Amino acid sequence: MRPSTYPLRAAPARRLASTAATVLLLGTAGVLAATPASAETPDAAACDTDPTARLATVPSPETFLGFPLGTGQQRVVTNAEVRGYLDAVDVASDRVVTGVMSTSVLGQPLPYAVVSDSRHVRPEALRKIADDIRDLRDPRRTKPKEADRIAADTAAIAWVAANVHGGEKSGTDAALKTLYELAAGLSCDVRQRNDNLVTIIVPTQNPDGRDASRRQNDWPRPGCPRALPAPAPRPGTPTRRPRATSVALVDAGLPG
Repeated sequence: MRPSTYPLRAAPARRLASTAATVLLLGTAGVLAATPASAETPDAAACDTDPTARLATVPSPETFLGFPLGTGQQRVVTNAEVRGYLDAVDVASDRVVTGVMSTSVLGQPLPYAVVSDSRHVRPEALRKIADDIRDLRDPRRTKPKEADRIAADTAAIAWVAANVHGGEKSGTDAALKTLYELAAGLSCDVRQRNDNLVTIIVPTQNPDGRDASRRQNDWPRPGCPRALPAPAPRPGTPTRRPRATSVALVDAGLPG
């Protein structure tokens, strides 16, 4: 793998290994079979000192949706719009590949985007990164010297997963804006991040709850009490104060 344009500080292998498990997503057939975007938008030879400089060919969330995210936002972004925006950025930027990692309980797609320097998101490069991180995580087969080389030369993995609770929707908006900045940004900060990181973005982990605007564990159903009683202790175990469920804490006005 070609060394990074920007020098990476050699981080302890154990620190990288703690987050590198997320690269297993890169080892799935969906990502490795994906191809980079067809549009030719290569990174500029030199980065821009202007933090607002961006590729005009990559649509912003606001342009795609027709309304701003955050201040002045008129409505919630739908799951279909989330998927549509990921597809649009995939087509427009050669830094991005997208796919669907699974489906929700109600059958909705769970889309993701992988964004990095264009040379990192090619299938063979993703496979090399995945293999290197797997080696780094396994001290039984990787000698310290080789682990140091992997830590110094291999792009790290950043995992961004939003909207795990259906009613907490702003995380998806932030994820879409993050994807845009990394896919379109021309600044030196964006260039350095993409050179040193492969960022995996899952805009919503809970599309069903997003549609329902409810947390799954705050969803009363007929015959299901809001807070289940604590189970009886097994014989011979010390008596302990039962722990309150997150729903009970919310009902009591305490943080859950």
